[in-house]
Amino acid sequence: MKEPIKSFSMKSSSLKELKFQTQPWTSLLSLTVLLSFLYVVMEWIFITTSPSFSASGMGLIGFDHKLSMFFIASLILSLTSAIFLILLFGINLVARYQIWESFLFSAAKVIPAFLLACLLLLLVDNFTYTLFNIGIVTTMGRRRVIYAFLFIFLFVLVYIWTNRLLKQSTKDENKFRPWNAYLALGLLVISGVFTVMGLRDTSMILSEVRDMVSDYQIERPNIILLGVDGLNASHMSLYGYERDTTPTLRELAQESLVAENAFANATTSLGSITSMLTGKLPVTTRVLYRPDILVGLDAYQHLPGILKGYGYHTVEISFPYYADAYEANFRGGFDLVNNRSMESNPAKELGWRLGGDYAAFFLGAIYDRISSRLLHVFFIESMDNPYSMVTTLPGELMNDRERIDQLITFIDNAESPQFIHVHMMGTHGPFFSPRERVFSKDKSQDEAFMIDFYDDAILDFDKYVSEVIAYLDQQDLLDRTILVIYTDHGMKYTTKDRLPLIIRFPYGEFSGKMSNNVQNLDVPATILDYLGLEIPAWMHGESLLKGEPSPWRSIYSSAPTYLTLSELNISGNHVELWGLDLGQIKPPFYQFGWEKAIICHQWYRLNLVNQAWEYGEIFGHTSPCDESSMPTIDQVQAELIQHLMVNGFNINSLEINKDFSFP
Repeated sequence: MKEPIKSFSMKSSSLKELKFQTQPWTSLLSLTVLLSFLYVVMEWIFITTSPSFSASGMGLIGFDHKLSMFFIASLILSLTSAIFLILLFGINLVARYQIWESFLFSAAKVIPAFLLACLLLLLVDNFTYTLFNIGIVTTMGRRRVIYAFLFIFLFVLVYIWTNRLLKQSTKDENKFRPWNAYLALGLLVISGVFTVMGLRDTSMILSEVRDMVSDYQIERPNIILLGVDGLNASHMSLYGYERDTTPTLRELAQESLVAENAFANATTSLGSITSMLTGKLPVTTRVLYRPDILVGLDAYQHLPGILKGYGYHTVEISFPYYADAYEANFRGGFDLVNNRSMESNPAKELGWRLGGDYAAFFLGAIYDRISSRLLHVFFIESMDNPYSMVTTLPGELMNDRERIDQLITFIDNAESPQFIHVHMMGTHGPFFSPRERVFSKDKSQDEAFMIDFYDDAILDFDKYVSEVIAYLDQQDLLDRTILVIYTDHGMKYTTKDRLPLIIRFPYGEFSGKMSNNVQNLDVPATILDYLGLEIPAWMHGESLLKGEPSPWRSIYSSAPTYLTLSELNISGNHVELWGLDLGQIKPPFYQFGWEKAIICHQWYRLNLVNQAWEYGEIFGHTSPCDESSMPTIDQVQAELIQHLMVNGFNINSLEINKDFSFP
């Protein structure tokens, strides 16, 4: 009769011992989950309330989506941290030695301490950068060690605090109150609900995307989109410029389709390139400036996605941050972008799979913000300052030589037809670094946008085009390749200048000049038409293979609100550079500051901030219309406002003849 009692007593003792052993780990796990939520909520507040061009941050999505972003990100960070804790706890149960138990528990406390130290580092960095324009991104060289020591100091401080907090909460098992555990569990349950909803939404989008590609067999020539930044047609000898800046392109034009009056659809690189690759206007996708992203079906509806479905290997070689397809959330489109795959940011990819585009954007932003700073301060990888990258002399990140070499390497190693988008930066400005000085020989570049240096940069680009053509010809690929030469916007980010657009089809098909207005938006429709594929209804452009577009067709383009700033260049001279006026970003148009229409030889522009109206003639337009047949100013105003309304903008604040109808 005594043996069962002894057995029960042993079980009770064992359970009591396990409970005593589990209690501190439970407290640690609860603390880690709560700190994960704290970390995410601070980043959530920063990103969704800061004056940025992010649709997530500027109220263009519902509050339910913002909550979903928060809870899904918190769940992922919490579970990731919890997995490490549970793993260490499992080892602790097996080890059964006091010294190991102490060591493993001490190691486990590193996880919440690391989270809180990262959060404090971000808060300090945000504070100093906002008030004094001094932060981790502006600290280079050995001075980075200051932030490294700051992080180590914060980590040690937080670790000591964590240790004391856990000792206090577990020193008396009879007074243990698991309210923090219940709170952590409740937050995880809510996060799980939002995650299930996100999985459902993602599944619905994917089901619609599967119909984009059919079993139709097509000829598959290589397709190369070779672009350069900020190139005006008025500075190209191909278009009549007195200096011979484009001898190669002038010769290529003899067997190409050449648009005499081409225009971009945005003044920003990201907006313009996204528009060209999707065939959609910026006012439709809401992508104009980073961190704008494609969301929903827009993230899948694009030219590279269609071509990938037909067996193309798809690559983008562009400028990180400002012209990057992954940053814009092109889903299922590119195999490689700037030498990385979509899986290179695990947080963003996991966020998309669990919660869709907004969660992916948010998680990617959280991951990039802390990882880039830690890698920078510990001298592992330098952090890029996006603004300085495009306002100083081109350095390694703007090396067009490397871009051309990569293009040739991809074609060399191709095992399938290639779709390659290359965006070059030599003509970007405000300063230029041409390989050869022809027009700027013996001159000093002591001002921004000096024409002699700009023309040399154009000649430099022309020589790169020559290398590509020579290579394709040598490899017997020229007549098995569609080569598109384009630019994203005009010099100094304009869209009212004529821009180059040259398309060389295999065997010189469809060569000739096109006089009426065309737009970069027409490129994807033209390529699909050449391949014999149906042009999707969601593409706004027209195929240029069907003849001249109507001269009365409106070419729409968008621009953010700009503010002219005086900045100090690298030579110590003050020059005027364009900056973004974040203070103007507010409802109902948010990142959109200007909307413009080009009709025949006239441009019309509406300032969406102060409702100012401007119009004028396109310089050098080669096919002007009869003035008597042009629409009136009132008619164009009404058309622009209607255009905004059709694309989902609230036009109630616009008082400029909004009662007019289409002409």
